[in-house]
Amino acid sequence: MQILEDAPNLRSLSLLAESYLGRTIVCTSESFSQLCVLRVWKLEQLEEWKIEQKALPSLRQLEIRLCPRMKVLPDGLNHVTSLLELKLTNMSMEIKTEKHNIPRNCEVHRDDSVQYSLIGSLMQKFTMFGSEEQFVYTG
Repeated sequence: MQILEDAPNLRSLSLLAESYLGRTIVCTSESFSQLCVLRVWKLEQLEEWKIEQKALPSLRQLEIRLCPRMKVLPDGLNHVTSLLELKLTNMSMEIKTEKHNIPRNCEVHRDDSVQYSLIGSLMQKFTMFGSEEQFVYTG
């Protein structure tokens, strides 16, 4: 990850199908300065993700899919104030907005049938697909 963090023109990054085998990802301060889109799919060993202040300052879209050992959203996600869309697919985690402080203007999409809980009213929009009905919350 260290090599990628310093890539000055990296705007989109997809970590797919066990391309990263570690248990922890740390996005250090001022890393990924131009990254706008980040997809993390099927990293089966990933358990923890930490985002330091001033990391990912340009990130607009984050998608996390099929990372079965991740049980909570990335620690420090609230530091990514540029984030507009968070998509979770086949993730067995609860979303607790007060704990994770999802950025205010971020839309959160879930595409699975896992139980979820919302605490607080920080999100402006939450959409869940994958069940017989579509649930949309707009705050």
